[in-house]
Amino acid sequence: MQLNEGAAFDLVRASVNLVLAGLLIVIGTTFQLPLSTTYVAFMVAMGSSLADRAWGRETAVYRITGVITVIGGWFITAGAAMLLSFFIATINHLGGFIAMLVVIATVAFVIINNNRKFKKKQDSENVDLVFRQLVRSHDKEEIWQLLLQHVRETQGTLIDFTRQAFRDITYGLMHENIKSLRTAAAAIEEEKSVWKRYRRKEILGMRKIDYLLAVEKNTWFHLGCNNATQIIYCLKRMLEPINEHVDNNFNPMPQEYVEEFIPICNDVEQLLENVSRMIRSGNFSNADEYLVEGNAIKSRISQIRHKQQDQIQKLDSNIRTTLLYLSTLQETQELVSMARHLLRASKRFQVS
Repeated sequence: MQLNEGAAFDLVRASVNLVLAGLLIVIGTTFQLPLSTTYVAFMVAMGSSLADRAWGRETAVYRITGVITVIGGWFITAGAAMLLSFFIATINHLGGFIAMLVVIATVAFVIINNNRKFKKKQDSENVDLVFRQLVRSHDKEEIWQLLLQHVRETQGTLIDFTRQAFRDITYGLMHENIKSLRTAAAAIEEEKSVWKRYRRKEILGMRKIDYLLAVEKNTWFHLGCNNATQIIYCLKRMLEPINEHVDNNFNPMPQEYVEEFIPICNDVEQLLENVSRMIRSGNFSNADEYLVEGNAIKSRISQIRHKQQDQIQKLDSNIRTTLLYLSTLQETQELVSMARHLLRASKRFQVS
């Protein structure tokens, strides 16, 4: 059968889901079967999307994983609730009034801590308010200004995150602090996920601006996005060997390496701070100066790398530690290079 163009597949699917899920729930209730209305509606939706070929190779794995996660989550939640209830009831029975006070205090602490985390997460997602305004707007000029604001915030936030993550990684290396490294690892994974969402949203914004403006800005937009992505992967490459080295309690970095590396770290952090401030403000009057400064940092790192490569030839050197230091220097140099590229791309994208 040939359907007319613009057929409302979503409305048809929603109608089928509603009617069929309701029918199954009524039948199950009539026969007094134990069922979950949420589960029935969920599985009906999965089945209808499979029937109308909404499952493609790119989405099937996520849908199947989602089904397994939901079903498994219900069983795990039920088991956890039963065990936790038994545990708390036993504590209250054996400990009496004091145990009850401890349980109440623990619950209050958990609730307050969760509220703080939720507020912190909301603050970190305030930039999405700009995206919502962008989606609702139909004025090309307003959309462009909102997109600029969104890009400034996301790229500036990414550079600020990079500065903090770089500090945690280098501190963990020089002071053998595994906690700092694990904090950085968790933050990098979270930032990677957040950045992917922001990038997709900004691509949607690029589709809504004036066509001629999009042709002019497209190259610099995607270059900036790619450089930001490479910064995250650069941090991951830097972190992994350091985390392995410190976690296994291998020999620490010699003090001479630490004293040599600290000025480099300070200069990189200062450069990242300047880049962030420039991107957020949209004022690129000193961009060339910071590009030259970044190039100078890269040259200094190259000199140190060449010296360390010569150091490997000496018999008294610790090869594992020297190779780790070389790897860290190389990724630091790459980080500076990506920050310079991001600054240049952001300048071309924002300045008319």
